[in-house]
Amino acid sequence: AQADPCCMGSAAMDALQVLEGFMEDERAGRDFLLRLARRLHHPQTARALRQMAEKKTVHIRQLAAAYYLTAGACCARTIQVPAPEAGSTCCEALRSAYHDAACLGLNYLRAADGTEDLCLQHMFEKMGKESFQQADQLLGLLSLLVQ
Repeated sequence: AQADPCCMGSAAMDALQVLEGFMEDERAGRDFLLRLARRLHHPQTARALRQMAEKKTVHIRQLAAAYYLTAGACCARTIQVPAPEAGSTCCEALRSAYHDAACLGLNYLRAADGTEDLCLQHMFEKMGKESFQQADQLLGLLSLLVQ
């Protein structure tokens, strides 16, 4: 075994705080989507939001695994970032969720550009793409409510 592997080794050590931040963002987004899904009376929309929340759970797990691969230890940080308020209307909440997903996608792509670790770069690019896909889904749900 190599002491300093080519992926998620010493080149990725400077990304540990970035990984922690993304885990917190994904947790807050997941909690927001689940709260919003509980408020909705439209079963298909609520199901779509729960599926989006599950994708965020997958991201959290992948980020935690990347943290472990890099640091050799589990992320000790357990600070929970409170999820944003759901807003007074479903349209406001979907608008907020859309902006959160789009901004997270942009931040993932920025992080991909900023790392020298090829494995982290690939993971961040993939998660950025998925965040933008989620923003597109939220836009679609919002378009059903506003006319």
